[in-house]
Amino acid sequence: MTRLPLQGRGLVGLAVVVGCLFEAAAPAGAQVVELSQAVVAQRVDVRAPDRRGYGNYYGAVDALASRVFAQAEFLRASGEASVNYATAREIRARAVRLEIENSVARVEAYWERKAIGEAERYKRRTNLLDSKRRQNSKTWDRLKNHPDVNGPAIANGRALNFLLHRLSASILAYEYSRDYSGDGDRVAQQLALPPNIMAGLQLRQHLSNGKSLIFTSDDPAPLKVDWWPHSLRGDDFEAYRADFAKQRQQVVKEARQGKVSNKSLRAINESFMRLSDEFRKQNNWQRRHSNGLRSWEQFKQSDSFLKSMWGEIGRLQSVGDISFLDGDLKFDAGRDGGNLVALLRFMSRNGLDFAPSKPGGENSYHFIFAMMRDLYANVADEDESLKPQTEKYQR
Repeated sequence: MTRLPLQGRGLVGLAVVVGCLFEAAAPAGAQVVELSQAVVAQRVDVRAPDRRGYGNYYGAVDALASRVFAQAEFLRASGEASVNYATAREIRARAVRLEIENSVARVEAYWERKAIGEAERYKRRTNLLDSKRRQNSKTWDRLKNHPDVNGPAIANGRALNFLLHRLSASILAYEYSRDYSGDGDRVAQQLALPPNIMAGLQLRQHLSNGKSLIFTSDDPAPLKVDWWPHSLRGDDFEAYRADFAKQRQQVVKEARQGKVSNKSLRAINESFMRLSDEFRKQNNWQRRHSNGLRSWEQFKQSDSFLKSMWGEIGRLQSVGDISFLDGDLKFDAGRDGGNLVALLRFMSRNGLDFAPSKPGGENSYHFIFAMMRDLYANVADEDESLKPQTEKYQR
């Protein structure tokens, strides 16, 4: 391509240069690029000095070259942008694919974890009985072979209730309860219960409202107040005790006549609440712990006594059930049999168990425990409730 002479000066020279450039760049866009490269390579200084002293100025060639370069940069940037857009779409597609895969994996992990949890729960339910059998086996070993650690369990009734539940389902106890076949007379004599032992036993009936009814085996009279715990025997409670005894006497009198009035029930409830509130007021946290374990045990004893009495009052108020006032829960030695097997049969049929002993009645509990332990020892080897079946529970 022939290089253009650029020595013209002034407006005429500028017009000639611009005309030549447009004429040369008209055929095609490629010639424009080539022209711009030629202009750069020529590096002709078209700046003319200003005769008025205002300095030099740039010519039309520089302006045209800058425009051509700008268009070239625009085209290059457009191409790079297209490439970047394509790359971004590819990255986004990979990200969406990974999100879908992650969501599928999350769902699979959820159901797999749920299946594992259900399998573990099923395994625990399956082994629940074996776990209980192992626990029963350890409890029986402690009661039979370690009498030195059984004192508290006997006094609070847990040891007796364990043997009661085991004997209630044993074949031997059932056979004994059927007129003592075979050598029954001798066995009945060995298991006879003296009246003083029966007087020291406290039985408990669990009520539907979560409370319990506690009474002595030979006298199921309700709301007995012939004995008060240590924390309730003080002079501060004398007026409250007397008022409660008065209201209790009225309720028992009406109950034995066949019906307890709402007025009497409301009166005994208010009397009990006054007694209970005064007890809570005086036995605050500081007083409960004023004498260490001794004061705490006295508080718990009185608290259990009040809860038992509240259970009896609640039963009277909720359903008006006076069956225990009519003697249905009384163990009659002449009617039911004055021996241990008859007592256990009576308790099982009436849904009773042993309540914690009153102070001074521990000897009755130890006497009954020794008899029940010796009786259960005859059938323990055949009792399936002591034999775990799963290998992990057999050790």
